[in-house]
Amino acid sequence: MRKRLLLIVLLTYSAFSINLQAQCISGDCDNGEGTYIYKDNSSYAGAFKNGMADGYGICQYSNGNRYAGHWQAHKFYGEGTFFKADGEVVKGIWKDGKLVRQLEYEPEAPKIWAVIVGVAAYRHARRLQYTDDDAYKMYAFLKSPAGGAIDDKRIKVLIDESATKRNIIANMRTILLKADYNDVVMFYFSGHGKDDSFLPFDYNGDMDTKLTFDEINTIFSLSKARHKICIADACHSGGLLASKGTGFGFGFERDQVFSVAATQSQIAVMVSSQADEESVESTNLRQGTFSHFLIRGLKGDADRNRDNTVTISELFNYVNRQVKSYTQDAQNPSLFGRYDPNMPIAKVVGDGQIAQYNE
Repeated sequence: MRKRLLLIVLLTYSAFSINLQAQCISGDCDNGEGTYIYKDNSSYAGAFKNGMADGYGICQYSNGNRYAGHWQAHKFYGEGTFFKADGEVVKGIWKDGKLVRQLEYEPEAPKIWAVIVGVAAYRHARRLQYTDDDAYKMYAFLKSPAGGAIDDKRIKVLIDESATKRNIIANMRTILLKADYNDVVMFYFSGHGKDDSFLPFDYNGDMDTKLTFDEINTIFSLSKARHKICIADACHSGGLLASKGTGFGFGFERDQVFSVAATQSQIAVMVSSQADEESVESTNLRQGTFSHFLIRGLKGDADRNRDNTVTISELFNYVNRQVKSYTQDAQNPSLFGRYDPNMPIAKVVGDGQIAQYNE
């Protein structure tokens, strides 16, 4: 066993000794947090110091191996877990890239971590009717027994004046970066959308007051969670697809961002409208049309095959069909990203009740 572990360490260390003249695709890869892609298509997302992995980070190797844990000067240093492509897992304390003490590895049951944002009363933009209600209803669902009764430490709702850009980013980092590999992180936004961004409460027309998809993706890339979901009920939110003319924006060129998403995690992005469309707020529903059917789908209406699991594909197909019908094709939601179409979003139990990744 000791020989095999030593072999793992040697293979891991040699796999990371690759040509570092590649590309930082987001964040600060010198002294901060960022995401770096290497020439062999290995990727690292996490903390950097003096241009080297230092602090907590995740490295996904091109051979399918993955390490999630602490680093020092580009070497495993501190507590971390090494996942081999063949399924073997080694958790332990590392020093200078070598395993010095093995720890017992017990995968935890998956949990959901969520930041919910709704902005209606803008300072410098047209007031919206129901976007704050959309967020409250989404939050209430996730807090209810039907939504999994998510613990307060794993969910945050930000409405109107509390939904400043600084506060949204701070809470995303505080909440979403606590998720473990087997967990789900969710960012939900209801409000104005513009080009390749969402508009927080303090948006004043300047670019630096927008919440860009690039900034959201940077936080997503730093999360250890395997499943990541961004949901937006915002006008022109489909502009995300047209970012940089690639058809799959999310802040980067298509091959860059999804080379990370494909190897490290699954990222699904569901938006309420196309780039040139408004997102309809319904007086009859007293809610955004997209958010109304989103919550209904999560409650079980989207479980088309009645297997008591709502997958991301089932949820989108249901929401897309209902929104198009209700708005007479004036609003067309989109789903994109690199994800498993059978990614579970909710479990239906009892009489249509949902249990989402309970503790």
